[in-house]
Amino acid sequence: MTHANPTLPLDSRISEDEIDELSDFLDSVKTAMTIERLDGFFSALVIGPDVVLPSEYWPIVMGSGPSGYEAFGSQQEYERIFGMAKKFWNTIAGTLSADKIYSPVFLTDDDGHLRGNEWATGFMQGVALRSDQWAEVFTDQVLSEAIVPMLALSQENESTDSRRFKLPPPPLRKDFLKAMTYGMRQLYEHFLQQRSGDMPQARSSVVRSSPKVGRNDLCPCGSGKKYKQCCAMRVH
Repeated sequence: MTHANPTLPLDSRISEDEIDELSDFLDSVKTAMTIERLDGFFSALVIGPDVVLPSEYWPIVMGSGPSGYEAFGSQQEYERIFGMAKKFWNTIAGTLSADKIYSPVFLTDDDGHLRGNEWATGFMQGVALRSDQWAEVFTDQVLSEAIVPMLALSQENESTDSRRFKLPPPPLRKDFLKAMTYGMRQLYEHFLQQRSGDMPQARSSVVRSSPKVGRNDLCPCGSGKKYKQCCAMRVH
């Protein structure tokens, strides 16, 4: 898997070696996100309609205090790590803005399988930062389908049966993970106008197949529950 994007300047792309170095650093900080969760988190922030500044998201990435800088041994170390994180963000943003499908960083489990749970959990953390602005996705029949893979994977290990989705086992999960990457593309297109500031409200790039879902209607994710008892609860 490569994250080099030919549409980005060379000094803006993150290399595989830099991903490994960033991953090793994050793993050394017990409270920090894994590289997979960071990828999902950044992806949601890049896709979403609002600009989220480092002063808000960096402490969440590091999980180590109000500023997020406590884990660094020196200013030089901080500048290097944060510089690589910025390249990581730019690679995600540059790939999506070039109308390409972004290939996320999925780590393998002990059996060599890709699960995607960490990535999806990070994505939903990013959604939660701007839950009010993402709420429209969960009430749109078409767009809700784009975010269901992220929601399902983030909830797979929930102890409460009512919040858990039935998913294919990791050996058969490749197509499900692929659906998640296409969902990213669809959500990016939906929020594009809001990010660019061309219009006060987002213009959806998809054709709505049905009216918006009411709180007492069946949830569009297919769980069989009312929306207010299912995905409406999960955006907060």
